[in-house]
Amino acid sequence: MSEQKTILILGASSEMAIAYINHLKTPATVVALYNRSKEKLSQIQNQMISVHPLHADFNDLSALESLPAQILEKFGTPQVILHFAAPKHRFIRFKDATWTDFERDLHVQLRSAVCILAQILPAMAKARRGKVVFVLSSCTAGIPPKFLAHYVTAKYALLGLMKSLASEYADKSLQINAISPSMVETSFLTEIPTQIVDLAKAQHPLKRNASPADVQEIIEYLASDANGFVTGNNILVTGGSVF
Repeated sequence: MSEQKTILILGASSEMAIAYINHLKTPATVVALYNRSKEKLSQIQNQMISVHPLHADFNDLSALESLPAQILEKFGTPQVILHFAAPKHRFIRFKDATWTDFERDLHVQLRSAVCILAQILPAMAKARRGKVVFVLSSCTAGIPPKFLAHYVTAKYALLGLMKSLASEYADKSLQINAISPSMVETSFLTEIPTQIVDLAKAQHPLKRNASPADVQEIIEYLASDANGFVTGNNILVTGGSVF
């Protein structure tokens, strides 16, 4: 019988996170940090796992800093951490952007990872096992899109964090990686004009944007016991649009 793992997910109500949870084929306890849409987590049909939703407002620093101790006390040390958390895409010309726009992305994406991993990674290192996967974006390779400086900055900051942690914890038997998909059609894009989404599809070599299923299996591998040697990598999942 497969060992029951504890999997900690940041941004667990996102469609990519839900797809991952529903596709799990081994027993797991999923600690699902969400800000909105708890109902999505309550509708998960996977009989192999138990889901424990925990509300987490990553804009609230004091609440964020208290979360890791709560998680460790109640669920023990996770074997897997997945970071999906990100605000919805918004196009903003740099001349119109404010520091608040940058701060919003940095708080939700970067600060959440720093505060939680700072307390949980040492426990994983002590156990000498663990996988961490950051979900980034293909904007971290090649020429980034226009009008997303706030978003691109946060993704590059996460990329730097991932590489730094992979280096620091490589000798502790932890595998820390990232995946960078091209545009994925989810509700994350609801604030993007539909013509932009359609244009991305038309310009893509496969004439379609990515789906959660396209990135799911890469995440599954990086987070699985089968991955014992891949660390510090940012894997592009773009269908040939960026490489």
